[in-house]
Amino acid sequence: MEVKRCIADVLQTAGGGQCWNYFVVETVRKVDARQASSEANVIADIDIRVRARLAGKSPGAVECTGTGWSVQVKNPHPPNTGQWFMYQAQADMDGGYLEPDRRLRVRKNFKFERWESGWRRATGTMSPIEKAWFLN
Repeated sequence: MEVKRCIADVLQTAGGGQCWNYFVVETVRKVDARQASSEANVIADIDIRVRARLAGKSPGAVECTGTGWSVQVKNPHPPNTGQWFMYQAQADMDGGYLEPDRRLRVRKNFKFERWESGWRRATGTMSPIEKAWFLN
């Protein structure tokens, strides 16, 4: 439960508060957890769905998901036309595009500290992540 709250807090502040415009967290699954008297680490897999088109290597994608994404480009224009070259050049610079309904998964280690009032997150950003992959 604390990990879900931590992710929500991070996504509210990351990307200038714009993460919710582009991404929605679908599920959070604990992979491993270690607890000492004053701190805890929880490794979790986070499934994310893209809500709006976004460049894969844009600052928003990096801040909101913890990494840049290299997406294979599906150019909608006829090959070897001016439109095709323009689209391809921009897509190559941006790392391709994360299209709506694309699903992503990231694995992250969340750190918590014990205070008198309970556990508080020590993790303030989505970076660094352990691993990232596409689900579809």
